[in-house]
Amino acid sequence: MGDQTLHVPAQPPDPFAAFGPGRRFHFAMEKNKYGSEYPVLSEGQGAARKAYALPQTDLATWQRARPDDAKTYLHLDQAEMNEQVGPHQVEGGRLWFGKTFYNGEGATGLGGFGYFDTATASYHLIVPPEIYPWAVSAILVEPDCVWLALYHRGEYGDTAGGLLRWDRNAATVQSFPVKSIITAMAWNGDTLYLGATDGIVTLQAGRITSYFVDRNADGSHRMVER
Repeated sequence: MGDQTLHVPAQPPDPFAAFGPGRRFHFAMEKNKYGSEYPVLSEGQGAARKAYALPQTDLATWQRARPDDAKTYLHLDQAEMNEQVGPHQVEGGRLWFGKTFYNGEGATGLGGFGYFDTATASYHLIVPPEIYPWAVSAILVEPDCVWLALYHRGEYGDTAGGLLRWDRNAATVQSFPVKSIITAMAWNGDTLYLGATDGIVTLQAGRITSYFVDRNADGSHRMVER
């Protein structure tokens, strides 16, 4: 770039490239009818490989759950489900994941999350109403809850949908109004740090705080609260 050489770190290997008993399960890339690649859970290799495609929402369920989207179609059978396994995390013999889908140009989906059980080779999906219109951009699975970052993947760009905490015991949802698209989540002490596309967001004692990174005159950096 000009007279500068810029170096970026290489992407780390996917820690979930192989998981489950005997590390038999992994992601394989397949192509849809448009030639776009998408990940599919698979078991084994080569000719013996068995694929476990994510079950797609049927049109009747989608129409009931998402009248906001259904009304945009002149004919409902023109809506094409393109739900895929998105952000994921391994917990024992389960692969937890959030669904992702493009919502535009005839493509649509119904938001949700859940896990693939390697013991039974089956999907278990959880679809609370709060997640119906949203794809998942990040997930964090904990013993008592699952954190889900939401966003809308649209024709004219992506928009943030906030943060959800799903209680694994009570099966209840708590929402937090985060205005940035979250890409990663990690705890440090009693603070949940959320990496976002336009800065850093923290959740501490139920309070959301947003920061951006600013460069000082001397070249150093500082975090500034919005």
